[in-house]
Amino acid sequence: MYELPRLLNYLTAPNVLIWSAASASCAIPGLYQPVPLMAKTKHGDIVPWNPPGTHWVDGSIENDLPMARLSEQFNVNHFIVSQVNPHVIPFLQQSDKGVHKKGVLSTVKYIVNSEVQHRLGQVTRKPNDSK
Repeated sequence: MYELPRLLNYLTAPNVLIWSAASASCAIPGLYQPVPLMAKTKHGDIVPWNPPGTHWVDGSIENDLPMARLSEQFNVNHFIVSQVNPHVIPFLQQSDKGVHKKGVLSTVKYIVNSEVQHRLGQVTRKPNDSK
C-alpha cells in the first residue's frame, strides 16, 4: 500500500506468469481482492514472485500510464495508447471541434464529470501529497 508503483515487464520480471499478472491487473480495491504474482522457476515449478506474500492490485489506480518510467527504461518519447475500460467513457474529454452543445444537460454533465474527477483524485492522492 505504501510502496511506489513498480513497472513490471519482460526485463524486470521475466518469469512472472501472464495469467497472474492479468489477475493482478483486474484487482481493484473494493471490487476484486489483491492477488499474489506467480512465477515459474527454471525447473518449471510455480512459486510466488518476489517478495512472497505480497499481493498486487491494478496499477492504474494511482498511475494509469507510467510514461515517465517507460521513458527512463526504454528511451521512449511517443506513446500510442488504447483505452479499453468502458467505465471511463464519461470522463473522456471530447474534441472542441464541430458543433458545440450548449444547454442545461451539457452543463450538468460537465459539473458532474468535474466533481467525480475531483473526488477520485482525492481518493487516490497520498496523504502527504500537496496537490
